[in-house]
Amino acid sequence: MTVSLPKGETNKGKANWSDVYGNDKALKEAAETLEGKFPVTRANLATESKPFTWYTPKIIATEETRENVAFGNLTTADEIASVVVPENGKLLIGYRAHYKSSVGAAGSVALFVGANKIVNEFGTINESSTSGTGFCTVTTFNNGGLGTQAIATADVTTGQITSFVELFIAAGTYQITAKYKASSGSVTAKERKLWVATQGY
Repeated sequence: MTVSLPKGETNKGKANWSDVYGNDKALKEAAETLEGKFPVTRANLATESKPFTWYTPKIIATEETRENVAFGNLTTADEIASVVVPENGKLLIGYRAHYKSSVGAAGSVALFVGANKIVNEFGTINESSTSGTGFCTVTTFNNGGLGTQAIATADVTTGQITSFVELFIAAGTYQITAKYKASSGSVTAKERKLWVATQGY
């Protein structure tokens, strides 16, 4: 679209008010015409920008225990529901917690998308296990899923690095959870943090 300004420069180097006013009016009318033809709305901005969608994190400080040989939720579920992944999009999951088992190395945690555990780059199911019977730290890392550090380290509230696991996944609506089990005795977790986002393409 070409906009013809009605007022040329009548006084070289010094703009007259009437010239400025007339040109501003012409530009405003042109902009309104364009807006009418190509309305800027939240919907088409989202479509064009291939949105990054952030879901409300699930933060659970309470210490909770589970006794079961099958994976399942603790009393307060580490769960973010109704996560919508667009066509050809990616799912991003971040998780961090401190956990222990009453029997050495008998506790496990895994991330689930719906009913399925996530798998690593090579298609191997990914889960992580406790070390000994003291608290250890489990966290996501960007090239392998979940990993456990044998000794728990306190979370830093002023800024601490965390990594996200990025998954390619069929378009759809999913429930994202971190679930625990104990092959013997019990597993206990605290200071759990679950973050989820999606990226469109």
